[in-house]
Amino acid sequence: MDTNKVGLYVITFNSPNQLRTLIKSMTEYDKDYLLKTEKFLLDNSSDESTFEEYAKLCEEHNFTHIKKDNLGICGGRQWIAEHFETTDLDYYLFFEDDMFFYPNEGVCRNGFNRFVPNLYTKSLEVMKKENFDFLKLNYSEFYGDN
Repeated sequence: MDTNKVGLYVITFNSPNQLRTLIKSMTEYDKDYLLKTEKFLLDNSSDESTFEEYAKLCEEHNFTHIKKDNLGICGGRQWIAEHFETTDLDYYLFFEDDMFFYPNEGVCRNGFNRFVPNLYTKSLEVMKKENFDFLKLNYSEFYGDN
């Protein structure tokens, strides 16, 4: 497995501002998420007024813009997994458009560090060393924690 062959997949729905905030948080937290990946946006949006803005963001940040009807979150995750299998990439990272990074020191309400330097590289190193099929990182949400 080649840790230089990584896809970054983001699923979005009707909120270009959320995607913009995610991109900004990646830039501030660890630019490697944007610099060292082949980027794909799965756009499930149904609001036609968002289409142009998504296209512009994809062009600005080198995302391949994949426009689908609303597949839903589970259908979108499945589509991404199937798409990944058609590529020559060895790893992929999955984000929903509201999974922002928090680029400041401290701990979350569950006691986990909010900032880990070089998280992109460290995550891939763990995956490769441990021969993991997947690695899910902890995150806190308004409605629950994962």
